[in-house]
Amino acid sequence: MRKLDFSVAVALGSLCSMLAIAASCNKPANKCVTSGAVAEISGDAAHTLEIPADHVKRGLGGMYSSKGGDHEHVIALKDEDMKKLAAGTPVETRTTSVSGHVHEARIRCKD
Repeated sequence: MRKLDFSVAVALGSLCSMLAIAASCNKPANKCVTSGAVAEISGDAAHTLEIPADHVKRGLGGMYSSKGGDHEHVIALKDEDMKKLAAGTPVETRTTSVSGHVHEARIRCKD
């Protein structure tokens, strides 16, 4: 490769890198990071759960309570679950067992 060709290739590579960085800077944030997440809990419409956006953004798991009727279940989310939510990927898990039953939970970004 001649010196001029190499310089042009380097310049084009730098331009492409700058454009890629600019495009990612203008990319809108995922809804989970801006609006939080909600859980769809099987078998009982009374159980609800919302996860605040700042929890998702922080990327650290935790324990979340879902109260329904006269009892309460807990959903444990790992750090990797929060990272999936931050990337826009729903998470599926189960609640803790209470009175001999559990619920399936699908956690997704709020609309």
